[in-house]
Amino acid sequence: EAPPSHRVATIRGSAAVKRLAVLPCKRRILTEDTRGLCALWEVLPRGSCVRRFDAGEKYDKLLAELAEPTAQRTYSASWFTASARSGALELTLCASSAFNAEGYASELGIAGQEDFRVNLGEQLLCALFASWRERQKPSRAAANGAGGSGAGGGGAGGANSSGAGSDGGGGQCAFRSLEQTPVLICDGSVVTARSRASRLGDLPDGAVPSWVGQAVLHAQFSPRAPLKLSFFLQPHPASGL
Repeated sequence: EAPPSHRVATIRGSAAVKRLAVLPCKRRILTEDTRGLCALWEVLPRGSCVRRFDAGEKYDKLLAELAEPTAQRTYSASWFTASARSGALELTLCASSAFNAEGYASELGIAGQEDFRVNLGEQLLCALFASWRERQKPSRAAANGAGGSGAGGGGAGGANSSGAGSDGGGGQCAFRSLEQTPVLICDGSVVTARSRASRLGDLPDGAVPSWVGQAVLHAQFSPRAPLKLSFFLQPHPASGL
């Protein structure tokens, strides 16, 4: 039977992100979609959209207000890049910059460790690669029992941070469920693995880069730049602000 010559139905997709801006705190992103609607996304500590603005609120005005120094209580070094080439918000972490920013646990909502410093990139990687980490536990236990190191894919370790990825202490941000988050692993411009976060444990050995494995399994990483802590800006008591 020949297909109909007229339109039978329309399946509408979601509006695509057409522009975005990473705010100075390096944890929140303002986006505008093709309908002209703006949204505020929080990378840490929740990993979700935290506010959708009304139709009358314009992107440029919102960006000016949200990036205003008086509206920003914390500043961090850049540790990811954001884009919307696919129409959706995409974050990219690479070995050269993923571990360049730290923050205090109190800023990230980690209870009981208010003055503890945590690495932002490590927190996000541990949340995304949780299923992969669980899959590594039996092989790590066997390697340790045989006197091996149980390293996650090799590679040199570096500074030890909060321990979010280790079996010991350390806290973890209260992310929303990231199980359905698409994850692409790339070698340069070539995509070597594509999976939902919940299925990362099914990847073959060696698919996860060694620098990710070291951070997720052992809380070890080597920042390529001096670590920069976020800080608070408060008006001088005599300023009257």
